[in-house]
Amino acid sequence: MHIDPDFAWWNKALKGTASEPVSGEPQCGFYKMSSGKTEPAKAVAIWRENGRVVARVAMTFFEAEEVWDRCCRSPITYDEYMHFRATGSWKDHPATADGRLTRDLSKAAPIY
Repeated sequence: MHIDPDFAWWNKALKGTASEPVSGEPQCGFYKMSSGKTEPAKAVAIWRENGRVVARVAMTFFEAEEVWDRCCRSPITYDEYMHFRATGSWKDHPATADGRLTRDLSKAAPIY
């Protein structure tokens, strides 16, 4: 299987074999970013485009350097990223009917 060299660090990070992330040097891949104690984590995609490294957090685009330090230690799989984009919640933290996240599955919104 061929791995795009831009995503090599992220692939290693998923396996736990990557070097330490360097502040201000974003690496292409998919990450979970915490926005603070009161807001749920968000999915982040980082990639190269037209000579720049850009990031998408929810529906907003940033220069990747602006978000890298807040997500670099939390790589996620592409499937986790796509699940969050499709549902607005994490597989391990389903959302309640009012959109808040919960670990208590008895409070989770039905999926059918």
